[in-house]
Amino acid sequence: LTPQAQNYFFKKYFYLYGFLWGRYNNLIGKFSKRGNFFDYYSNLYKEGSKEKILFLESINELKDISKKENIPILIIIIPELHKLNIYPFEEINEFIKTLEEDKIYVLDILPYLQDYEPKTLWVSEEDAHPNEFANKIIAEAIYEKLIKENF
Repeated sequence: LTPQAQNYFFKKYFYLYGFLWGRYNNLIGKFSKRGNFFDYYSNLYKEGSKEKILFLESINELKDISKKENIPILIIIIPELHKLNIYPFEEINEFIKTLEEDKIYVLDILPYLQDYEPKTLWVSEEDAHPNEFANKIIAEAIYEKLIKENF
């Protein structure tokens, strides 16, 4: 479901090209059916969407394996890092939390990151994926959950 990374030579090796490419994609997202990142993530979990159906099928497959092999599952919700104080995807997080049941645990990372300025957690100004600092916080939260639930 996640868009696959493309190995674009210019985007990879020329900062200006990567910067302009990102700005172009943001502009296109605002005026196209594709929409922006908010639309993209919101549409993934719309009732009846093929992405949501595939997600639930995958979770059910994991549940079957978990029960058969007696292995617990930990679902980790890593937030989108643009707006953490008024989080736009809380409804999606709440939906994912409903999947928690016997031997299926859900860890929402949002509370661990909410007190930070989002840009301090980004790889760079153009790349809002978690940086080393954010990944350390995420890893510590996961470790705490694993210890708490006796994995």
